Amino acid sequence: MIQLLCSSTVPCGVLPHTVFVEEVDNEGTPTYTKYSLVSINRVEQTCVLSNQKKNEEIFNLSDINIDWLAAILDRCNKVKFQKEREFPEPDSKKELWAFLFPFKRFQRNTPDSKILADYEKQNTDEPEVEKITPDKLAERINDDMFNDQEYYIRFIELPKTV
Repeated sequence: MIQLLCSSTVPCGVLPHTVFVEEVDNEGTPTYTKYSLVSINRVEQTCVLSNQKKNEEIFNLSDINIDWLAAILDRCNKVKFQKEREFPEPDSKKELWAFLFPFKRFQRNTPDSKILADYEKQNTDEPEVEKITPDKLAERINDDMFNDQEYYIRFIELPKTV
């Protein structure tokens, strides 16, 4: 578990995290002490824990109760998954276009380069490859003006033209 936790950076928003460490009290009785995990040193497999008085100490990750290490690892995975699902920032140097290409002349998995080459050739082949904005495509679909019985759709990002 410690190896997994140290194998990648802890995502933003996971720390600080509540953990418990098994310690021995003055009478020699094992007790669990609540700490806040502040940071992790992945190389040394140590961490900084803060107690309720805000005093910070360095501990080995192995000192933390395994259930709490599992909770941290689970939280890391959830945060990473959420970040992967988020939409990436749009590239301001590129534009997204919808290319409509006919069943009669293309296969569904035709490479982008062949679709673009056919469009740029501006040939008189019928039916032709058409380039439109995503909004225009949505308008056609919503108005029942898109012929999905004869055309495939491919979204391709292209450099912006000024």
